[in-house]
Amino acid sequence: MKLTVIALRWGGSGPRTTLVCGALAVDEAGRALLGPALSGFLHLPAETAGPGLLGVLGALASEVAAPRPGSGAALTRLAELVFIHALRASIARGVAGAGWLKGLGHSSIARALAAIHADPGAPWTVDALAGRAGMSRSAFAAEFRRHVGEPPLAHVTAWRMHHAARLLEEGRLSLKDIAARVGYGSDEAFSRVFKGWAGVPPGEYRRCPRPGPRGAAR
Repeated sequence: MKLTVIALRWGGSGPRTTLVCGALAVDEAGRALLGPALSGFLHLPAETAGPGLLGVLGALASEVAAPRPGSGAALTRLAELVFIHALRASIARGVAGAGWLKGLGHSSIARALAAIHADPGAPWTVDALAGRAGMSRSAFAAEFRRHVGEPPLAHVTAWRMHHAARLLEEGRLSLKDIAARVGYGSDEAFSRVFKGWAGVPPGEYRRCPRPGPRGAAR
C-alpha cells in the first residue's frame, strides 16, 4: 500500500482540503474475483459514508500527516479498512457494482452468499442454499440469478475455483489436497473444471498464475 499527500493551491478563500491518494494491490486471484464485481469508480458523499468510514479516514489522514513508528503497518491496515467500509457503504446505497457484490445488498441472497464463501467445499445444492436464504427453491434461484448475474451453483463453482487459485498461488498444498478443500473427490475432476475456468491446468497455473476465468466452469 502506497499513500501520498498532495498539496494543491488553487486560490480562493474556501476551506483547506487534504487529498490522500493511494493504491491497494491484490494478487491475480483477487483481481479475478473483485475486478468484474467493482464499478470503474465509487463516489461516496460524506453524508452517506457513515461514522465507521469517516473515523477510519480520520485516522488515516492523521497517520499520513504525522508519521510515527509503525506508521507503515498502520497505514496498510487502515487502507484495507477504508476499502471494506467503502464497499459496505456502496452496498447499502445499491451502487456496489455487479455480481456477488450486488447480491450482498439483498438480505436473503447475502445469507446464501456468506455460506458459500465461508465453506466453498461444502456439498451445496440449490435446496440447501435456498434454506440458508429462507426462501423457496424457485424464488431463490430466480432472485439469485437476478441479483448476482449467474445461477447459484455456477457461483459455487466459480468461488471454488477462485479459492483454488489462491491455494495454488500459495504453493503449500498438493493438488489432491486443494481438490478436497474445494469439494472435489478426485484431483482429475478438479483439474478438468479448473482448466475450463482458468484456461490452463492447475499445475501450469501454479507455475505462472494468471487471471481467471477464461472459460465456463461446469
